[in-house]
This record gives sequence, C-alpha cells and structure tokens, in this order.
Amino acid sequence: MVSDGIDRLGFLIHDVQRLMRKRFEARASG
Repeated sequence: MVSDGIDRLGFLIHDVQRLMRKRFEARASG
C-alpha cells in the first residue's frame, strides 16, 4: 500500500516536472 502511494507520488512529480519544463520552454522561445 505504501509502495503504491510512492509510485503515485512519483508519477505526480514527473507530470509536474514535465508541465513546468513545457512552460519554461514556451517562455524561453517566446
């Protein structure tokens, strides 16, 4: 159960990092 929570947290962090990177690239290109 704990490992499932960790996997979910890791997935959430990965999604946030991808979203931030996309926003950063948009700001850099713009």
